Amino acid sequence: MTKFIEIKLSGKAVMYLTERELLNGLDPNIYIAAIKRGKAFSRSRKMREHQPKLPTRDRLSF
Repeated sequence: MTKFIEIKLSGKAVMYLTERELLNGLDPNIYIAAIKRGKAFSRSRKMREHQPKLPTRDRLSF
């Protein structure tokens, strides 16, 4: 089964492309920049999810 990538455009338009269609139409520099951007988004999301919790009053130990 072919997987499709959904791209929402401004307004009501939505495009569905296969991975191959998308990669064939991209300039290699855009492809590289998009992968780097995706890695940055992923790292940022992981950092937010794994922030240490502040100690609460009942977890304080003296």
